[in-house]
Amino acid sequence: APMATVPTPPPPPATPSLASVLRRDVPWETYAGASLISGPEVVALRKADRAAKARRAAGDDGGRAAAPTPDEVAGAAAALAVLRAVTKDDAVQYALASLDDAVCGSGARAVALLKPAPGAPSPKALLQRALARSADWFSQERAASLLGALCAGSDGGADDDAPFVDWALAQLGPRPNHPTRAAPAGVAALAKLLRNRDTRAAIAARGAASLLP
Repeated sequence: APMATVPTPPPPPATPSLASVLRRDVPWETYAGASLISGPEVVALRKADRAAKARRAAGDDGGRAAAPTPDEVAGAAAALAVLRAVTKDDAVQYALASLDDAVCGSGARAVALLKPAPGAPSPKALLQRALARSADWFSQERAASLLGALCAGSDGGADDDAPFVDWALAQLGPRPNHPTRAAPAGVAALAKLLRNRDTRAAIAARGAASLLP
């Protein structure tokens, strides 16, 4: 009898680049009209977007190590509001991209920009929710970058970072979320997580030693 052929899994959807996402003109006024975000948050998003585009056009990244400006703080708060209330890919991806662009991998900037709002889920919880967007690798990658910066800039706990640990280790396992980009993203996440002694013990307990080689 002929041998059964194993179906080839479909390729993952194309992942947009950071630059292409940041060039989007998201219809924030539509979300404000649906009471998902506020009018002042729309203004803050637009203002932060214009400032970031001007900085990139001028090639001026020298201020990435400086303390955030008030406009950057307001823009980050508005982007977090988007993550709390909006689920559409174009808006979620833009919010994560703008935050990652503003933080630029700096732990100090991550702590300064990713501030919790009263009575709202913490920024870590919002980013961990983005990690669960299984069909959206771009959002996972950006959320992991931001969580890594937060880990580098603050003291986390084993319980606090457990979803991020699980995501990072899954990228090194037999069924990663992306065929080529998952392993580097998982290693980068672990590099940040392993700096914390409490989290280090949790990572070891989850079998990291057998995955890293």
